[in-house]
Amino acid sequence: MKQLYNYLCVISALIFSNLILRTSQAATYYTVASGKYSDRNIWKPDYPGNTIRTTDSVLINGNVTLDVHLSVEGFLMVQPKALLQGNKALIVNTEGIFINHGNTVVNNLYNHGNIRNYMSLDAIYQIENFGEFVNNSSTIAGSTLINNSGLLGGCKGTYFTNHIFLPSPESKFGNNISIFQPSVIVIESDIDDKIFCETQVEFLQLSNDKLRIRMSEKSQALFDEVSIELSSDGKTFSKIFEGPYRTCIEASVGHIADNPYWVKMYASNKGKKMLVSQSIVNIKSNNETFSMAPRINK
Repeated sequence: MKQLYNYLCVISALIFSNLILRTSQAATYYTVASGKYSDRNIWKPDYPGNTIRTTDSVLINGNVTLDVHLSVEGFLMVQPKALLQGNKALIVNTEGIFINHGNTVVNNLYNHGNIRNYMSLDAIYQIENFGEFVNNSSTIAGSTLINNSGLLGGCKGTYFTNHIFLPSPESKFGNNISIFQPSVIVIESDIDDKIFCETQVEFLQLSNDKLRIRMSEKSQALFDEVSIELSSDGKTFSKIFEGPYRTCIEASVGHIADNPYWVKMYASNKGKKMLVSQSIVNIKSNNETFSMAPRINK
């Protein structure tokens, strides 16, 4: 028993010593001038490197050009009115935290940790989320938005992707966000993609098993027929409507659960069928509208 006690004392001492060591090594780095991220002259008290350690915090002030790939294992914050921009990747690791109060533009954004966005956060190419991504403003993926078993949440936040949105079946979504994608997969069709920016679909819950679906009058002249499919798991889709294009459709869908639904909308033009939209809606919590919105130019 005494040996066990001594062993536990040694382990406790080692853990305590390690905590003291980690605390003593913790540091906060901040920019005092605009310039390239790798420029040591813009940093105080020193250059943090392009890997932010778990014990460290980095604060971005002014306009900083991201000229190196940046890996966040600790804490990174872009301050209000600050800019972090560059054609390099930002990787937020499992224990990493990234908070954006300014304007951030990177080429690719990978999140395994925790992201909070309160202003403007753009990836030129791809955003891939494995962790917790809370967007309270605007987040744009220039190419692809992938939610790979992570959480996409936020308070009235909006996620845009300029090409396609790919959620895994294990993905989780908040009740108060919107996800938009402009991509159109055209099958044997010569219709210009630009026409689909006018397409808009709105879902309204009429009862526990019935939906009213409203579609834009602007696209009525573009389509002869339309079909809409719904899925509660992203794997198995059921057709809830097929028929002539109308601006207002009522459909019976069975019991409407309080969880996100995957929606696919197909349309025909002169006998040529195309997938014109694929998105996620939260029918139960709010009336939801999604459209094929173009990338926002700031």
